[in-house]
Amino acid sequence: MSPLAQILVTLGGLLLIGLVTDLLGRRTLLPRVTLLLILGFLIGPSVLDLLPPPSEGWFTLFATMALVMVGFLLGEKLALASLREHGHRVLWMSIGEVVATAGCWTPSDGDSTSSGERSSSAWRWVSPWPI
Repeated sequence: MSPLAQILVTLGGLLLIGLVTDLLGRRTLLPRVTLLLILGFLIGPSVLDLLPPPSEGWFTLFATMALVMVGFLLGEKLALASLREHGHRVLWMSIGEVVATAGCWTPSDGDSTSSGERSSSAWRWVSPWPI
């Protein structure tokens, strides 16, 4: 099978399985997003490894496409009246999440460049919870 045919068959199969999973989610109490995430985990390299090897390079493209689709779907449901009513709470929660996340990243004692500046790899995650 040619690489293009393999890509198209894989993409078609994924869309079909995703559609079936979405329909299943409409008939159960589980959120559809949860079922789709479980499906992705199951068919990915961690469990069943059903995707062909070249598909690993597609992740960035598919992730971007999925985020764009979610953005369009959410934007369609967004109403100006709702934004006026809840916008300030959403803004403050978003700022709080950014500050809390940024507070969990600290400079490490490790890598620095020859000019004394820290490289991006010199930052490490510090869990706010004791493990």
